[in-house]
Amino acid sequence: NAVSIYGTVAVPALKVVQGGDGSGIASDYRGTEVLAAWRYLPSLRWGLVTKIDAVEAFAPIRRLKVIVIAVGAFMVLVGVFVALLISGTITGPLLRLQKGAEAIAAGDLKHHVGADSHDEIGRLSRSFNMMTEKLRGSYADLEKEIEERKKINAELQRMATLLDETQAIAHVGGWEVDLRENTLIWREETFRIHGTSPAAYDPTIETAISFYAPESVPVISAAVKDAIEQGKDFSLELQLVTAKGRLIWVEAVGRAIRKGNRVEKVIGAFRDITERKQAEAVRLLNAYNRSLLEASLDPLVTIAADGKITDVNAATEKVTGRSRAELIDTDFSDYFTEPDKAKTGYL
Repeated sequence: NAVSIYGTVAVPALKVVQGGDGSGIASDYRGTEVLAAWRYLPSLRWGLVTKIDAVEAFAPIRRLKVIVIAVGAFMVLVGVFVALLISGTITGPLLRLQKGAEAIAAGDLKHHVGADSHDEIGRLSRSFNMMTEKLRGSYADLEKEIEERKKINAELQRMATLLDETQAIAHVGGWEVDLRENTLIWREETFRIHGTSPAAYDPTIETAISFYAPESVPVISAAVKDAIEQGKDFSLELQLVTAKGRLIWVEAVGRAIRKGNRVEKVIGAFRDITERKQAEAVRLLNAYNRSLLEASLDPLVTIAADGKITDVNAATEKVTGRSRAELIDTDFSDYFTEPDKAKTGYL
């Protein structure tokens, strides 16, 4: 049922949604008074609420209180008839038992009702103490479980932070497709490579594939399909358009995770290789230019805008009698009989 965040019902759930932690007696979504403990788990964006109806939790105490009061009333009547001889031995334990019941009903689970006698009141008191001991043990177990969950969550958060930091250093992003939940999870570096953030974009398989350049979409789609249906791993170098419109090269690697004969997950790594691709293109262009120079039997020289030689072929080395290393970065005009006139030809 929907409840108002300004209402007085579902108090534990409302407090944990607001990021609060605590425990106490409050009203739940039914408007029923409950004994509850709540905690917000930021790493999972979950809220944990543990509760038990107050009526159920304190029913033994209330029943025992009724019994004690009834016994006390009965003993008072008996005391009228047996006079003062036994009033002292009955009234005292009853009062202690009543005070104990009231203290425990008020939430003091550490209260102990003293009862060393072997009569009915003593046995009742000891039963009373056993009941409160069990309640205290249950509460301690709950606190221990909550503390263990805190430690687990802290360790998970630490590992997630470490993973994000190492991926950022290596410029490698991680991703995971959970086929059982039909979800896609990206790590921080993967968001960064795509030019977006977790706050701006919630990734899905369909929208994630749409980031790729048109010629790359069929390739990555087929690779992901084969990984899901046939368990095939893949490693591809494809072009991608970031959320900011920048065309980049990426390396996408995926591995299928099986459980039995069924693929349950596909996990992978994601890396920006644009600089490497650009370096490869420069190397190929330089190699092509060198091949054009060396293909000529005549001396050929390439010069920069300032007249400095940037490259020569073997024929030029032979004619000048100087090596390629010696010629590069020298002034082209220096090899003419009239250097100043030569400069006017290209400056």
